[in-house]
Amino acid sequence: MSEKNLSDRDVAILEESLRTSLHPVAPDGIFVKRLWQQLENSSASGRQIRFAKQLLTIAVGLLVGFAIFIIGRDLIEETH
Repeated sequence: MSEKNLSDRDVAILEESLRTSLHPVAPDGIFVKRLWQQLENSSASGRQIRFAKQLLTIAVGLLVGFAIFIIGRDLIEETH
């Protein structure tokens, strides 16, 4: 089994070679913004947001109901 080991110097030379021959791509800002909006408005994202809002509404309702129950119980115990 023949295995080649690259030294740190070889890797540095390879990285420098790639850095000089390849240039980073700068995407168009309008394209990126449009893509971002499409991802935000996708059906999966929309469903997750609606589901989160529903869970938050239920949690707040349960907390308010529990608070009313505790306050009402204390008021009833004071009157007896």
